[in-house]
Amino acid sequence: MKQLKHSYMLTLPLCIALLVGCQNNQLALRAVSNHEIANFSDDLTVYAVEYYSRTAIQNIEIAIENFETKEEIGSAFASSDGAAIFDMLIENEAYEAVIYRVENGIRTEQSRQAFVFDKSKPHVFVETFYPHAEGGLAVPIVLQNPELPNGCEITSLTAMLNYFGIVVDKMTMKRDYLPREKTEIRDGKRYGPDPEIAYAGNPASATDGFYVFAEPIAIAANQILFENNSKLAAQNKTGATRNELINLVNEGYPVLTWVTIDWQNPRTNSFWLVETTGERHPIYSNLHAVVLTGVEGNNVTIMNPLTGYETIDINTFFDSYESLGSHAVVIK
Repeated sequence: MKQLKHSYMLTLPLCIALLVGCQNNQLALRAVSNHEIANFSDDLTVYAVEYYSRTAIQNIEIAIENFETKEEIGSAFASSDGAAIFDMLIENEAYEAVIYRVENGIRTEQSRQAFVFDKSKPHVFVETFYPHAEGGLAVPIVLQNPELPNGCEITSLTAMLNYFGIVVDKMTMKRDYLPREKTEIRDGKRYGPDPEIAYAGNPASATDGFYVFAEPIAIAANQILFENNSKLAAQNKTGATRNELINLVNEGYPVLTWVTIDWQNPRTNSFWLVETTGERHPIYSNLHAVVLTGVEGNNVTIMNPLTGYETIDINTFFDSYESLGSHAVVIK
């Protein structure tokens, strides 16, 4: 089983990042060692941590804003502990901690969290995306079997939701959120839904469960994200190129992707007639869905709902993804 990444607490030399007088209510920002952090009782330490694993994220910009005016009071880059220290905040005043990814001098906001400064609670943890995570994003392992032998898509989605802090299990997702329609045989012919609209059959059945494509999975994700008042949203990224998926993962977004279970060319086994159109839909016998969690060199890392974490050759992975029609879903 893959081990989650850890934050290594390194002692850093004391340096003054910004020093401003009390009279203008600015922040003094310091990058300090852990020992020194513990001694600043009137300071606020903001930690940038990865979703789910809460691994410290370094070299990411942390800013403090006035909650009401949105005026930025100060900012600093996170240390190796994922921390930035701010002082001269006003007791009982409302602020927001804002996390930015900075590339080529351009800020991209990732997360923000409101808080009221309380000297007795001098730490704020902000969960956020982990750009260029070493070893891949820490998407939790959620396995489809034995309950969902044909439920790779909804199981993979459950793992992604859990990563972002949505507490839900695969069976609840299957029962209450996954758009589903039955399949049945009439006059010797199988009828079923368009997989772009609904899951065909029952994912808990080994014989009457088939699959679904990206749009219904995005719909299921957005329903539960809305119910949890999340600022995140699922997007149907079908048609995304290899480079687009790589960029998403490198920015900290896991991607649900459709591939073949054996990394071979797609195989079809008969067909079903789409109830609403009468069109023939070829039945893929080796379709599968996994979560893309990282890209490093010539390999990708995935969370496979059948086996857990795997490392796959990058060309093998993307050839399989493209051969099935480049179906993908991202939450961001």
